Order: sequence, then structure tokens, then C-alpha cells
Amino acid sequence: MLKKTIMQKRIIFLMVFLFTTITITIAQTQADSVKTYIIKVTGIGCDGDMTVIKKKLINQEGIDEVTFTDKKSGASQFTIVFHPFYISESKIKEIVESAPCCDNPDEFPYKVKPVKTKIKGK
Repeated sequence: MLKKTIMQKRIIFLMVFLFTTITITIAQTQADSVKTYIIKVTGIGCDGDMTVIKKKLINQEGIDEVTFTDKKSGASQFTIVFHPFYISESKIKEIVESAPCCDNPDEFPYKVKPVKTKIKGK
């Protein structure tokens, strides 16, 4: 009976250890995952607006890099490199659309149109 109890405890310990190890590995993999999100933003009136948007994004946890192109055809393209474990595409869109205009902080003129999302290395 004593040997059976010790064996049961060892099996339980091993199961808990394996479950914990697998859970940590999955979480680490998700945290290390990187995506590139490309969006077009309309409502930009000047270069100052693009800088305001970039500052709002780059200060968010999970965003590594933000680049943008000069305004063309009424929209500017932003490329955001981010970790989806920390921030989502919908949150990025929300941040951009809630950024204030550089000339008038009471106006929020920006609208986001997703272009594409790429997973790093694909």
C-alpha cells in the first residue's frame, strides 16, 4: 500500500510538472511571436499628424517598430511590427483612430484601413 501511494504521488508530480512545462512553453512561444501590420490612414493633414500617430503607437507595450510613408493619394501607409501576445490589430486601429490631430487636439480625424498582416518569416 505504501509503495502504491508513493507511486501515485510520483505520477501526479510528473503530470503537474509536464503540464506546467508545456504551458510555459506555449506562453513563451506566443510572447515571442511577431507580426507586421500594414495599414492605410486617412484624415492626415500634415507631417505632424503622422508623427503624432507614430508616437501614440510606439509608446504601447508590444509594439517594436512603426514606420510610415509620405502622404499619397489622401492616405499614408503605416507599417507596425508588434507582438500579438501583448496587443491586437483591433487595439492598434483603436489607438490610431483615437489619436488627436496635431493642429487641434479636440479633433480625431484619422480612419484606418487594414492592408495586410504578415507573420515574421512568412
